[in-house]
Amino acid sequence: MSTDTLATPKVSAGFDINAQFRVVMHELGLSPEDTGGSITFIGEDPIFPSKHRLGACIGIPIMAGAAGIANIWRQRTGRGQDLTLDLRKAIHGINPMYKFGPTINGYPYQLPYWINPNYQFDNPMGFGLYRTKDGRLFLPTGAYPGLLNAMCTFLHCGPDADQIAEAVSKWDSADLEEAAAADKKLVFALV
Repeated sequence: MSTDTLATPKVSAGFDINAQFRVVMHELGLSPEDTGGSITFIGEDPIFPSKHRLGACIGIPIMAGAAGIANIWRQRTGRGQDLTLDLRKAIHGINPMYKFGPTINGYPYQLPYWINPNYQFDNPMGFGLYRTKDGRLFLPTGAYPGLLNAMCTFLHCGPDADQIAEAVSKWDSADLEEAAAADKKLVFALV
């Protein structure tokens, strides 16, 4: 599957994270002012190469939890708290491997088999979606060597994104789902 569309993500303009945070707090029966201090979000989506606002998706619930605790603190002590969340750091709760680049004496240490030396996901069955003949998306899971081998055997292809895409594109989604489910060694999703 091509990731060209992720290279320059587009998100709609006019998103106000503070307004959306207020909506979430209202749904919880609280307001941002209940903390007795200020609430600040640092950073702005897109942070990950995605058309979704992943920083806001993780940042708003994290801040809501912190604001709830700050409200309890204010009620118990009478003192408010200023809360700040850097969305650029919060996103690592979604994907801790993003921009992960540890070294030992300047050289990469041994990486998991699905991460290449540039610290990029290199497993075509890690997070790749593949289109079936009837247009649905198939997510084969090959997070472990045994799963990867089992899925490649099932699809009759090698562990290569182009080969997987070609193999999946020959299947009707209902037939693929039924056959994959019958093979008890496979883990997959079909959307």
